[in-house]
Amino acid sequence: MGRITKLLVHRVTEASIDKKNFLAVPENNFANQFVIFDDVPLFWDAWDVMDYHLETRQVINSNSEAILVKNTPVEACICVKFAISERSSLIQYITIFAHLPYLVFDVTVQWHESHKFLKVEFPVNVHDMNAYYDIQFGHINRPTHRNTSWDAA
Repeated sequence: MGRITKLLVHRVTEASIDKKNFLAVPENNFANQFVIFDDVPLFWDAWDVMDYHLETRQVINSNSEAILVKNTPVEACICVKFAISERSSLIQYITIFAHLPYLVFDVTVQWHESHKFLKVEFPVNVHDMNAYYDIQFGHINRPTHRNTSWDAA
């Protein structure tokens, strides 16, 4: 499935030179977990996502094929292929570079679904009241909680 089960993050605290590691992906969770939701809009397809879609979450647990594509001293890459449904599938390349502090994900989806949408989840041990999300012409700051009706909107 290409799911990440453990990710140790190495960091140096500002208060001291002591090096600390922390588990970035919470225990019993998977990062890079693909899930599919029902998307039955009231008015417009692809623009009118209703809150009840969260109740239709289905984890994609199909058999996958993982192949090591590249393994050099500066770069390693695996290719993961799996079916989303009987009609849809995806190919994902997960790459780690020696000089970069992050993983690179490149995904190509063959999408043949109606009134469904696909998400990829990365639960992490980072807690904040707000998060920045990329949008078409920039980014938007949204709350990470639903404490009030304004937050849920």
